[in-house]
Amino acid sequence: MKVLIMFSGGLDSTYMLWHYLTKTYYAVHTHHVSIQNRELNFKKEYESTEKIYAYCKNNFREFKTSESKFIFDFPYPGWDSDIICLVASRLCPNIRAEKVVMGWVKDDLSRPVVIDRMKRKVTSNLWESLANSCDFPIPPTVDYPLIGKTKQEIINELPKELMDLTWSCRKGGLRPCGKCHSCKTREGL
Repeated sequence: MKVLIMFSGGLDSTYMLWHYLTKTYYAVHTHHVSIQNRELNFKKEYESTEKIYAYCKNNFREFKTSESKFIFDFPYPGWDSDIICLVASRLCPNIRAEKVVMGWVKDDLSRPVVIDRMKRKVTSNLWESLANSCDFPIPPTVDYPLIGKTKQEIINELPKELMDLTWSCRKGGLRPCGKCHSCKTREGL
C-alpha cells in the first residue's frame, strides 16, 4: 500500500512520517504544501522539512517527496487544510496513493473553530466533492491517524533528535514567538 502523508515539518506530520517509516511496510510519499502569506512560517517550515527528510532517509528508509507552493498576496487565503485537501486530491492519481493522512491530534479538538468545522463536516464534504471532480479514483476519505493522541504523547514517543528538527511557530521568526496557537500549545507541554 502507498500512503500519502501531507507534510508540514511540524510535530504531527513528523510523527506520522516516523510512524509509517518505522512501524509499517507501506510505501511512503510525503507532500509539503508551502503556503506563503502573511504568516511567515513557510521559511522555517521549509528548512525543517529538508532537515527532517534527510534525518529520516539516513536513519530509517527511503521514501518519495514532492512539494507545491502557493503564494497569496492577500492576508487570509483560507484554511490550510482546505488547500492541502485540494492538492492531495490531485496528487493521489499521479502517485497512485491508496491512503491519504493528515496530522490532526486530540488537542486540536479543543479549539472552537475546529469543533465547528468538524460538526459541519467541512473537510469530509470538501474531500467528497474533490473526489467526485477527479477523472481518476482517489481514496474515499482522508485519515487522521493521530486524532486519539495528544501533543504530549507525540513528544514522548518521537525520538528527541527528530522532534528538535520540527517547527511549529505560525509567525516564522528565528525563534518561536510564544504567542501564536502553535507556540502556546508546544510551550504548555
